[in-house]
Amino acid sequence: MPKPFKLNSTRPLPANAEIVEHNGAPHVRIRDRGRGQLFPLTKDRTKYLRPSRRWYFELRDDTGTVKRVKGYADLKATEQLAAELERKAARTRVGIIDPSDAHLRRPLAEHLTDYAGHLEAKGCTPAHVRLAVGRVSALLVGCEFKFPLDADAGKAAEWLAALRRDAAPVAIPAGDSFAPGEVAELLGISGTAVRAAVKRLELEATGTGKARRLTRATVEALVLNRAKGCGPETVNHYVRAVRGFFGWLVKAKRMGANPLDSLALVNAATDVRRARRELSADELRRLFDAARTSARTFRGLTGTDATFSTSPPRAPAFARLRWRT
Repeated sequence: MPKPFKLNSTRPLPANAEIVEHNGAPHVRIRDRGRGQLFPLTKDRTKYLRPSRRWYFELRDDTGTVKRVKGYADLKATEQLAAELERKAARTRVGIIDPSDAHLRRPLAEHLTDYAGHLEAKGCTPAHVRLAVGRVSALLVGCEFKFPLDADAGKAAEWLAALRRDAAPVAIPAGDSFAPGEVAELLGISGTAVRAAVKRLELEATGTGKARRLTRATVEALVLNRAKGCGPETVNHYVRAVRGFFGWLVKAKRMGANPLDSLALVNAATDVRRARRELSADELRRLFDAARTSARTFRGLTGTDATFSTSPPRAPAFARLRWRT
């Protein structure tokens, strides 16, 4: 087993240092935390050697390279760590090791970066990658999952349930109208999110550009909407994203099993936040007419090609649209 040792650092001698002989060598007596300690002097007797608080040991890894490893302040704990790492290195050299061991010591943030690259390589759009990674990252931070073995389905379920609970609305300052920037700062969101919420909720706004103002009634509606908990479909998006991430860790042999595989989807039909309906015959006709006359090409298809395509893999995306009511 590797023998632990401490590293010495040189320190200047304090003023009026007390030099004494100890074991036939000069030492300096220094009071530290209320008690005197002896430290050996350097050869020129101008400085003294102070050992590190932690123990270290040298270990030959599976490639034969000798590396210095930092242990603990406790000698026994350092000896146990040295023995364990020596056994793992020996098993690796003879081919007896779990390939996921090294990955389990890597932070989940590093794995998530690799997962984003995996999604991009699959051909996922940048928007999809950004949403998926953002949802996974939010859950990992919210649940304080730093390493793969930290993941726990119970904690994740509690965090997801908290998303659905309503929060206390923020206080609105005095005034009858507000600039979009003021509302964005009040709600803690971007100006783009404010504009999207006003449009989606069909709220009142006046003016354009820098003169645009939101009425107090509009701001109150935005504050109440912001305080509402997430809908069940939003929670399902988080569940699918995080299960996909940990499922990829298993497939990539970075984990032995998916700890969040038991997370269940919630019934989205109980709380529909954005109701959608089928297109009427007139709306569908106008949609097809606009597509046929459009000069835009989408995924290699012109408007005419997309309208009359009959192959299921190349079916136009807008043919499956539902309009919000």
